[in-house]
Amino acid sequence: MRILIKDGTVLLGREYTPEETDIYIEDNNIVQIGKNMEKEADEIIDAAGQLIIPGLVNAHLHSDENLFKAQFDNLPLELWMLYTYPTFMYGPFSKRLIYLRTMLGAIEMVKHGVTLVQDDVSEYPKATLEGTDAVMEAYRDIGMRASVTTNLCDKQWKDKLPYIADILPQDIKDAYPPAADKEELYELIEGMVDKWHNPGGMTNVVLAPVAPQRCTDEFFQGMHRLGEKYNLPVHTHVLETKMQQVTGKEFYQSSLIEHMNHIGVLSDRTTIVHSVWLTDYDIELVAKAGATIVHNPASNLKLGSGIMPYAKIREAGIPVALGSDGMSSNDNQSIFEAMKLCGLLHKVTTPDYSKWPEALDVFKAATCGGARSTRRNDHVGVIAENMRADMVFLDMNTTAFTPRNDLIKHLVYCENGSSIVRVMINGRTVVKDKKILTVDEKGLMKELNGMMGEFRKEYVKAKEWADKLFPYVNEIYWKSYRQTTGLNRLSGNEIRWIDI
Repeated sequence: MRILIKDGTVLLGREYTPEETDIYIEDNNIVQIGKNMEKEADEIIDAAGQLIIPGLVNAHLHSDENLFKAQFDNLPLELWMLYTYPTFMYGPFSKRLIYLRTMLGAIEMVKHGVTLVQDDVSEYPKATLEGTDAVMEAYRDIGMRASVTTNLCDKQWKDKLPYIADILPQDIKDAYPPAADKEELYELIEGMVDKWHNPGGMTNVVLAPVAPQRCTDEFFQGMHRLGEKYNLPVHTHVLETKMQQVTGKEFYQSSLIEHMNHIGVLSDRTTIVHSVWLTDYDIELVAKAGATIVHNPASNLKLGSGIMPYAKIREAGIPVALGSDGMSSNDNQSIFEAMKLCGLLHKVTTPDYSKWPEALDVFKAATCGGARSTRRNDHVGVIAENMRADMVFLDMNTTAFTPRNDLIKHLVYCENGSSIVRVMINGRTVVKDKKILTVDEKGLMKELNGMMGEFRKEYVKAKEWADKLFPYVNEIYWKSYRQTTGLNRLSGNEIRWIDI
């Protein structure tokens, strides 16, 4: 398939310089960029009056949360997780329901300009290749580029939190199922790689040892070795909350980042999700390792986790990507929203306006930053010759672009996805005039609504256990927050809640 795009205003290269030009595509690649091109083409797209940008990247998502949209509020991470990541008595769900819940998020993302997602999926009661197949098949069918992992850990829930051994009653401890079998998890990853990993293609596999405190050192190191063997990203949640800062001191007598560095799992293939409670020394270690950080501003705000030290992270030269996080901790999957929140949130952390985020830096986080996190920056993230044809077309004759000033600032601060007229992924138009061309959106959503009984029936049992565990985790939450650690990432003065 040969496509000639005429007269668009294109954000070109890694500096995203706007230029009126033409783009010539063969199959899935951008072959040539230049003005006034005359080429044999199967399709000619008139892009006059349109802004063409690289596809946005959602660098952190949990599609298993999609059915929890608009369900929870006013719960911090560790208490919220009791309800959204039930410890047991939950699932399994049919392959079709997993497929449909994935499709729900995929539809929302592609209609809002996301062409690549890094999806960290949890499956209950344990991860399976069949469940991963359902996720991958949904992204394949809609035509979206996807880097997918399954959420992996080899510790029991009761061994992941500080102080819990002293707080949890023995009958609850005894009720817990054994930890996941490491060898089974390694086998699962090998199966996923064999079936779905296609470097440079539409589906890739990511490794996700979920967090250092939730995995044994041996397992985390084994995952990192698998990453080296197959050249895969390693995606992990670190220092999202103060409780996790306290956990590092309790478990390892150091920060979680220091511990990762000590056991050799901090490298340029590592993506650290959240990074809210990093110390200055943590930032130094992350920069030295060449790791990437994924910033999830909406999630960090909704769960009250705190404000990531963006200025220090960028001053250290650490690459930043943007994510929506899961539907339950955000309630949408818009990277336009993530850009605006990122651009605004960090302006209130310091009066030194020279350290405030630049709109261009924020836009890079939403494009090439995400591509780097997924180790796909050799073929997506920018519009340039020899890159994949992943592009979003926006009508510039809308209120979001009127009056027309700095286009990058319009994208970060004014646009919400409503100006999108076309989304192209891998040289194929997936969205045109706000309609998805690859799947029956209405039919799929009707089917999903019809299957919600399956989900809600299982969830009743999970909620009973969450309610039972709530008072114990709540005690740990407050014990953690009442400690003075020398670091405060909340906007309020910690003197109000610490024990003196």
